[in-house]
Amino acid sequence: MSKQKPLRYRERKLLRVYAHCELSMTPQAFYGKWDVNYEQIAEICHRSLSTVRGWFQQGEYYRSPNSSDLRHLAMMDFIWQEFEAIPDELWQKLCNSD
Repeated sequence: MSKQKPLRYRERKLLRVYAHCELSMTPQAFYGKWDVNYEQIAEICHRSLSTVRGWFQQGEYYRSPNSSDLRHLAMMDFIWQEFEAIPDELWQKLCNSD
């Protein structure tokens, strides 16, 4: 078994930054900004289509997205805006892709 890496000052500082990062975008703002459909939003957030439809309902059928959903949408927005600025090697490390 490999030895765990200790959390040094750098890691603790980055943990605080990440923990307090207010990265968030509502489904309505995302839908209004990008030419996407509900199916694509469901895929981004790893949710069912009916759940996403509930985010756009009013009244008793409205469902509120959780903070994870809002973060997924904000991350996708960021990636679509900044993709060209992300080095390939970083992208590969981040998503473990080829």
